[in-house]
Amino acid sequence: MKTYPLLELTEISKSYTLGKTKFQVLKDIDTSFHDGCFSVIAGPSGSGKSTLLNVLGCLDTPDQGNYLLNNRKIDYNNKRELAKTRKNNFGFVFQSFNLIPVLTAMENVELPMGLHSFTKKEIQEKSTEILNLVGLGHRLHNKPSELSGGEQQRVAIARAIVSKPKVVFADEPTANLDRKNSQNIVSLMKQLNKEHGVSFVFASHDEAVIQAAKELYLLENGRLQMKKVG
Repeated sequence: MKTYPLLELTEISKSYTLGKTKFQVLKDIDTSFHDGCFSVIAGPSGSGKSTLLNVLGCLDTPDQGNYLLNNRKIDYNNKRELAKTRKNNFGFVFQSFNLIPVLTAMENVELPMGLHSFTKKEIQEKSTEILNLVGLGHRLHNKPSELSGGEQQRVAIARAIVSKPKVVFADEPTANLDRKNSQNIVSLMKQLNKEHGVSFVFASHDEAVIQAAKELYLLENGRLQMKKVG
């Protein structure tokens, strides 16, 4: 039986216009990501890493090209279907954590589960389980302001994986952390990938993230190249 990539891009291009100037950010991107990946898209600031991640996460629309999720074409004209695709398949981890300040760690993790058909008991049990998994079982009822940067990012990771997405997109997840917390977060994500099969695609220029990659890509001048790891 033929197996297909989890994500597959063909001739994806994306540009932005500022005033009278057009900037070509992505140029004919052809690549794929497989189930269980721990892939890093590296490149200098402004190279389009976040744009590519946003296209992969259906948060942005390419100018041209095809995007297949499990060999099914993404229809960018159907906004309702796009929202359903994000809800059922993707988790997101952002540089700035994006936690809701008035909610506790547990309540932040519970949020995406409310979009699915879980009972209140299941939501509470699963949120507690996931926060324990990321080492925050003792911080369930703390709000973001009561947590360190590293702990806030652990909550964000727990929120991203609690609904068991097919893939988690992480955009510069260590950028706001010191070196020790960056290494701890990368180690946690590697553990989730190895022991729990969570697929990750990163956009990052952090050496700690790049060195942990199983698959490394370089985005430069709008072109994406796969680089040898190790």
